[in-house]
Amino acid sequence: MAQYELWYTDPLGNRISYIPNSSGFSYVKVLGDVGVAQFSTPLRGLDHEANIPDRRIMIYRQAYGVAQVLEVVAFLDKFTYATSQDGLGQFGAGASDPNVLLKRRIVAYPSGDSKATTDETSTSRSMRVQVANNLLFATDADRNIIDYGVSNIAPVTAGPAVKKQFAWKNLLELLQDLQAFSKQGGAEIFFAIVPTSETDMQFRVYPNQPGADRTLATGKTPVVFSLQRGNLLSPTLTYDYSNEANYIYAGGKGQEDQRNIQEASDDVSIGRSPFARKEKFVSAISGVKDNSDAEVLAKAKDALEKNRARVTFSGTIISTARTEYGRDWFRGDKVSVDYAGFQFDTIIRAVAVSVDGDGRETIQARVELSNE
Repeated sequence: MAQYELWYTDPLGNRISYIPNSSGFSYVKVLGDVGVAQFSTPLRGLDHEANIPDRRIMIYRQAYGVAQVLEVVAFLDKFTYATSQDGLGQFGAGASDPNVLLKRRIVAYPSGDSKATTDETSTSRSMRVQVANNLLFATDADRNIIDYGVSNIAPVTAGPAVKKQFAWKNLLELLQDLQAFSKQGGAEIFFAIVPTSETDMQFRVYPNQPGADRTLATGKTPVVFSLQRGNLLSPTLTYDYSNEANYIYAGGKGQEDQRNIQEASDDVSIGRSPFARKEKFVSAISGVKDNSDAEVLAKAKDALEKNRARVTFSGTIISTARTEYGRDWFRGDKVSVDYAGFQFDTIIRAVAVSVDGDGRETIQARVELSNE
């Protein structure tokens, strides 16, 4: 069983008091969004002024056989006092991890301002520049928090180039859009504000996956989740051919028999049976510059990709003695999943941890795959 240590700090991370008697706590660590934490403690045990927004909760965790790590830093933003019929009082608090700082900012520049437009060489650089423009080196100095322990990662060039305008857009939503854009471009770029010490944190970007490669094929310390290993719960695997199209006709500019028609097909899919050919026509007029065969054919191939059969998987992975969270795998790691003769690699995008008053913990993480 892992050991925990909780501390209450001021908004800059300086310790105020140890929290020795939590009635239970939980937290969710998630990629590309705001993680949350919550805990409760008897009112009689409060030896500090608790309900002050933006003071922090720090959760240290020590998994079996490894060193203690700073697992969670979160800004307090919700407080509850309650008293039961028997007169027992309870204090509860909710908090948000440092990504909430991204949620608190917008791109506060008008349309046409260079800082409301990105024309960068890579997605990762676009992310970094927008954080700098709105958190660290904003034109309005009152918006800057660089003097309070927040910094930016050194330049990283990864992900496709992006051109986008986004005046007045929420900063977190913008970064999520950029992440989705990079994923569509075949090189997903992850981001987070991560604690580097009790008082410092840094905005970081991660090509490929934020954590380690622990896949069976290429990982140095492979981790596999399966029913047989007892670390996979409620898996569902679906092969869906119902909306498949495997022979595409794309129509470019021109009238009737003068129209530029290009064709793309998936011969393997068509060869499954004498009845397997599934045709579809798509327009290739919009976005085509000179109506060349190559341009129209590209539209046909794109439609073929978008209309292929779907394979989806979902399931829950858990921490076990042989695959323990915090020792063998972490949020952000790339791992292997084996189910029903189907093996694939996936990134652990979120981890949920809850600990009761006796220190018993429950750890679960969702793993999903979709070839969309």
